[in-house]
Amino acid sequence: MAFIIFCLGFGFVQGQTMEIVFGKMPNDILFLLDSIKRQDLMDLYKDNKTAQVLNTFEGLSTLRELSDDHLLLEMGNTKYTFALLPMINHSKLLCVIQTVCAPACDSKIKFYSTDWKAIDSKQLFSPAGAEWFLKDASDSDYFETMLNKSRLDISMMEYRYDKEQQTINQYFNSQLMIDQDERKKMESILKSEPKIFYWTSTRFE
Repeated sequence: MAFIIFCLGFGFVQGQTMEIVFGKMPNDILFLLDSIKRQDLMDLYKDNKTAQVLNTFEGLSTLRELSDDHLLLEMGNTKYTFALLPMINHSKLLCVIQTVCAPACDSKIKFYSTDWKAIDSKQLFSPAGAEWFLKDASDSDYFETMLNKSRLDISMMEYRYDKEQQTINQYFNSQLMIDQDERKKMESILKSEPKIFYWTSTRFE
């Protein structure tokens, strides 16, 4: 109930499309692409042309997908997924997933109102801990030992948004950062499927 009240008082705007929201994105959120370059990308995409521009660092930025509520942008080894999510009061909020693959993929997730006011992600999404990905909880000590032996200070977590199902699939990728022999041992105790979170019009559950 607290988040419902928060949403109603936050000033979420109805009728926004991804093209409008992405075009109005403040430059400091994605400083490599200013508003002119973002508009160029969308114009090229809508004209069925290769939607690519050079960003501020002279790197290639490619718009892969654009719809009323979804956008996929690639910049080198980094992908940005933008998703407009319907809320209970018939307005929308914005989910932005940044994924860097070098080589294992690791993601960060942020949420905004459609006028780009930041929202505390803890109100909307609580990712699974590394232990969830174990096949058997009894392997937790062995799992922790392997992570420490491999000197992995953080867990590599990847979030993939499914635009058809409106879900976030969370993948554990830390095993991809260790040598082949140790990786096989770790993979033998890990689940093969991701943790799936469903959008409920108030948060991902």
